[in-house]
Amino acid sequence: MRLLYLVHQFPPQFATGTEILTLETARAAQALGHEVEILTAELVDSPPAGDAPVKSDVDYGIRVHRYPYYQPDPLPGQSPHRAEYNNPRTQGYLRGILRSFRPALVHAFHLYRLSVAAIETTQELGVPLIFTVTDFWPVCPAIDLRLPDGAICAGPRRNSSNCLRHLCGEERWWQTSLIPAVFLELWARRTEARRPPGSPIRDTDHAAALILRQSCLRRLLPTAKMLILSSRVVRKKLTAFGIPEDKMRHLPFGINIDYIRNAPARLPSARLRIGYIGTISRPKGLHVLAGAFRELPPDLPVELKIYGRSTDDPTFNEEIRRMLEGDRRATFFGAFPNPRIGEVLAGIDVLVVPSIWLENTPLVVSTAQAAKVPVIASDLEGISEQIQHGVNGLLFPVGDHVALSRCLMRLATDPPALARLAAASRPPKSITEYASELDAIYRTVAEAGRA
Repeated sequence: MRLLYLVHQFPPQFATGTEILTLETARAAQALGHEVEILTAELVDSPPAGDAPVKSDVDYGIRVHRYPYYQPDPLPGQSPHRAEYNNPRTQGYLRGILRSFRPALVHAFHLYRLSVAAIETTQELGVPLIFTVTDFWPVCPAIDLRLPDGAICAGPRRNSSNCLRHLCGEERWWQTSLIPAVFLELWARRTEARRPPGSPIRDTDHAAALILRQSCLRRLLPTAKMLILSSRVVRKKLTAFGIPEDKMRHLPFGINIDYIRNAPARLPSARLRIGYIGTISRPKGLHVLAGAFRELPPDLPVELKIYGRSTDDPTFNEEIRRMLEGDRRATFFGAFPNPRIGEVLAGIDVLVVPSIWLENTPLVVSTAQAAKVPVIASDLEGISEQIQHGVNGLLFPVGDHVALSRCLMRLATDPPALARLAAASRPPKSITEYASELDAIYRTVAEAGRA
């Protein structure tokens, strides 16, 4: 079967969870006999010309089509939020690939930078589409359900009036912070009905695009053949958003177990080797781990290994380095290719996932469990579905560096407790098993489409 995968970004330009999941799933689907191609965005430094071509190359054994995407201004003269639900440029790229490749099914892993209108485009050409929801982009214009002060957001109101205050307020604070909530609510309701009245908000196109984004996503998402979810928390947010539950299918992610099986054995150490693996950005909470590490006694036998790309948020990266400056127990190793994940995990005794945003189901947690590395993590819904406190890891209140420090102290001074947590690790699903489950879905959806 010919399959076209859609994803908002892809290696080598980006290599976080969704991108790795897309790549590994594509490889596993090929191993099952499918012909897979990928359409993704490639961020460029200047606006592309109207006829800028798609770049098509074979990478990682898969044909990858990359269309140019200028992040600051994806639709010249229009709000970036409008590009998330109506981007004629990217839909032209998608339409061209659909006509040349002629897939039997499209599997979207993320529609940011392509726009949710991809669902309409596939329907125009009679190709069924399923959508694996890997984060909260469908319900949250900021993607991560975080408020400007860093607190976790409960989600958008029906007409996005709270999003209007939060997001427009960050850029045009003088336009929203002084407007009573009742007026924002009224304006949002009328805008959603596409009858925007006069408004004190100057950048009305940006505000209107933000509000209409939600109504378009709420209308188009249910028209996909299936929404595949890996966690209960995503299901809960989509249900609250108004997506029918009969459109959803629960399917936990798989990982490439070979990266663990082929890794060197973990050697014993007199120190507790604490690891962080992930993006060095504030939502991932590395500052919480740095603060907890500074609370540990200087003579405690511990070391901290930090793995992650430092260029995504240089200001935050410098903040972390200042926090750990002078502590020789902490080392920055940078990013690494995903096939080395087993080797990296073999060099640590415990993985810390200190996120302050509402995670879905981080692949790094599943991979650590496969390697029998206990996890200390923020007590967030998506993570607590994978880690049970005191059984296969430890959980601490979100953002509480003192509580995290106590968890680290506990494992550093009680090696048997660390061993018990490691022994209770829960083996995740392999990427081969995951692809086989998807294969059954592909065949059912494709056959229903033909019928």
